[in-house]
Amino acid sequence: MVYFIRHGQTDYSERNTKIYQGFGVNLAKLSESGIAQVKEAAKDERLKGADIILSSPYTRAVQTASILSKELDIDIAIETDLHEWLENKNYIHENDEVTENSYLEYEKTHGKYPLGKEKLWEDAASIKKRVLKVLNKYCDYERVIVACHGVMIQATTGKEFPEYAEILEFDLEKNSLMNSPFEASETDLKNCILILRDITGKQDVNELAIRILNIIGAKGGDYSVNTIRAFAEAYLKESRKNIVSE
Repeated sequence: MVYFIRHGQTDYSERNTKIYQGFGVNLAKLSESGIAQVKEAAKDERLKGADIILSSPYTRAVQTASILSKELDIDIAIETDLHEWLENKNYIHENDEVTENSYLEYEKTHGKYPLGKEKLWEDAASIKKRVLKVLNKYCDYERVIVACHGVMIQATTGKEFPEYAEILEFDLEKNSLMNSPFEASETDLKNCILILRDITGKQDVNELAIRILNIIGAKGGDYSVNTIRAFAEAYLKESRKNIVSE
């Protein structure tokens, strides 16, 4: 079982000053209230005896994890792909106005790109995919605590946006990439369709694209364009061999 816990309330009083400008805002520490929230959450019986605490690399999550570690006597591991939602999926930090507008659009569309359009912001399917890749590395652990972020938790669990230091349970076995392989985003599907049209010269390849993305998902979920093309070519080659042998 995975126990997601959102970080405690953060102290942004020095935002846009000193080292807290731009992406540096993610270095902000917890407020006194935030520290108290996490200490209270550490009393939850579900967290006691967990095997490990995973943490996002952002300070507010790491500090949350460190408090839990001290209170529960559990080791911490930092996992960089447990970061919060990205306003720019190319890892380019945008200004506050762009970030706010992007998040408003994310909320309005429930984390999905408008049909036929691709945005710079990270969609919910991509968030869940990267989080599950991390969690699958710890699938042999009985209980895992994950100190992380609100949008990330919401996208992964499909539940309501959590309060500060709120704990949400997540059954990894039921949600793993191996059991639910098709975790590709709409962009991945679009890329696969374009690649298949290029290879086959046919337009109606949607079902085949989904089949190939499922295969990729079952083998780890690397949906890069080069990987999709390699799997598509191998799949079509094998299909042609089977037809000839029949």
